[in-house]
Amino acid sequence: MTAGSGRRTRTRCAHRPGLAEAACSARAITREQADGWIAEQRARAESDRLFLAVPMFVAAATAPR
Repeated sequence: MTAGSGRRTRTRCAHRPGLAEAACSARAITREQADGWIAEQRARAESDRLFLAVPMFVAAATAPR
């Protein structure tokens, strides 16, 4: 990232706590894990070291005739 881009990175990070909260609500992770992940993401955003990968899978098929 270029100099001065930290504000944009921190702004993008704003929605990520919702991901951890949803996982915690679904009991997929513990409250401690969610809090730790949120803290780590905020620290990464503050140092312009944020990385996010969102893998998506799509499948298509047709019924046999």
